[in-house]
Amino acid sequence: MQENSRWLLATMVFWLPGIFFTSYLGIYEAYQFAEANDIAGIKSNENILIFLIFPAMVPTMITGYTILNRKKNTIDLINKLNKFNENADGQSNKLSTFFLTDGEYERLSIIQKIGYCRDLNRSGNYRLANKYLDNIYNANINSQSTITLAFAHFAKSLIKKSPDLTSEELFFHAEKSFQLYKSEEKDDTYFKIMYNYVLESIHLGYQQSIDIIDNIVLELDQKYQYWHLKLELQKIWLMWRMYPEDVIDFERIQSKMVLQNYTKDQLEELEGIYGRIKKEWLFHNEKYLEFEQLALHRLYLFKWSGKPISPPKSDLARLYRAQGKYEEALEIFNQLLFETRRSKDENFRGICLVNIAKTHVKMENFEKAEEYAQKGIKIFDELNYARGQIECLTVIVNASQQLGLEFVSDKSRLDELIERTGIEADPL
Repeated sequence: MQENSRWLLATMVFWLPGIFFTSYLGIYEAYQFAEANDIAGIKSNENILIFLIFPAMVPTMITGYTILNRKKNTIDLINKLNKFNENADGQSNKLSTFFLTDGEYERLSIIQKIGYCRDLNRSGNYRLANKYLDNIYNANINSQSTITLAFAHFAKSLIKKSPDLTSEELFFHAEKSFQLYKSEEKDDTYFKIMYNYVLESIHLGYQQSIDIIDNIVLELDQKYQYWHLKLELQKIWLMWRMYPEDVIDFERIQSKMVLQNYTKDQLEELEGIYGRIKKEWLFHNEKYLEFEQLALHRLYLFKWSGKPISPPKSDLARLYRAQGKYEEALEIFNQLLFETRRSKDENFRGICLVNIAKTHVKMENFEKAEEYAQKGIKIFDELNYARGQIECLTVIVNASQQLGLEFVSDKSRLDELIERTGIEADPL
């Protein structure tokens, strides 16, 4: 393409006059036709041959300018398209989310309001969801109704990405809502409250969360096949986090999925947990090609379903880091870190910081690694998020060793957290 463009530039002296001549003839023929048919009152003019030079020069000048500035024009076009795509990506969540007016929202029942907030959370509108959820909690926490009180605690436990609530507090509200509602009918609301309790129980540690799952499964009728499968997947995930060398039988898991029996929402939720297990297993076992294909698939899925695309983009950056493409990884992580300023997502901000720190460890830039890990640990300490604390402390200890800094207190704290929760940092 570049050679063709150079040839075009070199031969301009021959074909530009040709463009001018054919343009001139075309305009002259149009003039004669208009004069002969008395169109627009055009009359004969002896100077017309001179006047037609100027309109004939217009297409000639435009063509010449385009050729001379072809590189700049092409780059400008690419930049405009990139800018459009960035704006489209950034607005995808807003475009795909149906916002209710205040009047419409107030007409909903409590559980419908909570469902609306869950949808807002899934589409990345955390601040609006958190505002509504906090209002639901404050309006109903003093209710004399056990069910309404359960809904109030449930709403509070769904507040995400907020520095105002620690993981311990989120678990408290999730557990409270389940205890208040567990004797009710096994309807959709029951299962949402139950599964939220299971997810938040990770705060206690992997083994304790597994014990909670086992207790729930024992009392759950086999007719609830979908929820048995979902709880089993969550247990497999926790077990694998504890014992990453274990083999996972994905074919057996898939054989249990009767996809035609599930609703669209259920399919999306199954994809979420099954996809997480599959991608992390692929990454751990260095099956990078399959991991990349799955990450790209999830990126497109998240994009077109209106979900935040930060998680799959982070997965791609982790892949680049594992492949030694450190600059590409840092570019994505820094971009995601910048976006957290807008989203106010402190949890994901901490994840970005620790990933940047890990990348600097791989680059043997231990001062930068320690610096970013220290920033991350401040966030995770505020959130009381054990997994994040362990990831950051692991980097801090390793970097401090390399730099000859004191790390005994950090190492002691790291060991205590690992022993209490059963959680260890992911490998680089």
